[in-house]
Amino acid sequence: GNNLELLYMCNSLQGSNHTQLEEYDKALDYFNQASIVLSRMKNSGLDSNEINYYNIINTIDICNIYDKKEEYSKSVEKLTSILSTDLEQKNPKLFNGIKNNIAYSLMKSGKYKEAKTYFDAIQLSGKKDDTQGYLYKTINFGEYHLLTRDTVKANALFVEALLLSKQLKSGNEELKILNFLAAANPK
Repeated sequence: GNNLELLYMCNSLQGSNHTQLEEYDKALDYFNQASIVLSRMKNSGLDSNEINYYNIINTIDICNIYDKKEEYSKSVEKLTSILSTDLEQKNPKLFNGIKNNIAYSLMKSGKYKEAKTYFDAIQLSGKKDDTQGYLYKTINFGEYHLLTRDTVKANALFVEALLLSKQLKSGNEELKILNFLAAANPK
């Protein structure tokens, strides 16, 4: 059991490394290897809740790669398959994170109406207990308003996100937000 868990973590870490290096096909190979290890773990006597959690995280990692490769429909399909009322009750933070990812993929593929229903469902959730998650939601929702040409709303969201990213000392996000703010304010 422990060896399998270690093997899963190594594959997952390698996948993350290749994601950082923008080597998306290699990353996908490692995340798929991690999936295989996870299915082997099911019969190993390891805690099934833990295996389910790893499965969800691994699915999110895979879908992140699909998004980077602009295969948004694959991402939406896979992420939708892991949303469950069970997950919503056990881990609302993760549940909302997945909804945010689905909204992002729908938005990037131009399905704005569908994306908006997801964004509306999560928009107000979790601000107090999950500031990092809230930051990502705010950035994505800002980008949504930018793409649907509502620059006033986009602007307000990016300004809020900028303050939050400064509080959280999220340099990468801060840079991303500043770029979005520049796009929202051509002046």
